[in-house]
Amino acid sequence: MLEELKQALKLHKEQNFTQAEKVYLGILQKDQQNFETLQLLGTLYLQTGKFDDSEVFLTKALKINSNNPNVLNNLGILFKNKKDFKKSEIFFKKNIKINNFLDSKINLGNVYILSEKFENALNLFLVLRLVHYHVKFLMI
Repeated sequence: MLEELKQALKLHKEQNFTQAEKVYLGILQKDQQNFETLQLLGTLYLQTGKFDDSEVFLTKALKINSNNPNVLNNLGILFKNKKDFKKSEIFFKKNIKINNFLDSKINLGNVYILSEKFENALNLFLVLRLVHYHVKFLMI
């Protein structure tokens, strides 16, 4: 099964989504609880705009590993794309709290802008800029 997953991931990275999907689904026929496959197939569906399918597979992956940073971030992106900013915010905040995931911080700021919470967005981006500045300073 590991070879199949490697093949699917290679196809996925090459944006051969149709073939990658077929391999992922084949893996899931053998093992419906394969976390990596559920997460990757949910991501593929997110990338191709199949938001309902994405939600199904990312939610299954979340039930297996509720703290996975990629699943949490992708669910946040999914709900942002579905314009459900409250749910999106919940997933990004959870990912920030549990994993301190930088992409979720940036995505949360973008959700704040889309939901017209401009002060929240500004405060978040200012904090991110200060952190970036301090990291850069320490590297000198």
